Amino acid sequence: MMTNEELVVKCNAREELKMRIKLLEEQVSAIDETLKHEMDERKIEEYSTGVYNIFYKLQPKTSFDSKKFKADNEELYKKYVKNSVNTYFTVTRPTNA
Repeated sequence: MMTNEELVVKCNAREELKMRIKLLEEQVSAIDETLKHEMDERKIEEYSTGVYNIFYKLQPKTSFDSKKFKADNEELYKKYVKNSVNTYFTVTRPTNA
């Protein structure tokens, strides 16, 4: 079993990694925006660099409005809804820390 100090060290390491991930995700997003801008400038939806294939195009999407369906057809909704149990895990700092 880990000591309290070991748990703090693990949580600190986790927090540092999460900050790094966020920074990396922001960098990836900035690169994506640059690539999208380039595709817009060229007025193209597909491009091959020879190493990478880049696609930037609209795609139709169909979604199901489950809230509206439930409101309009509550009994039918209950008949098909599935209940499950999920494990919830989170690590946060207390608001006074």
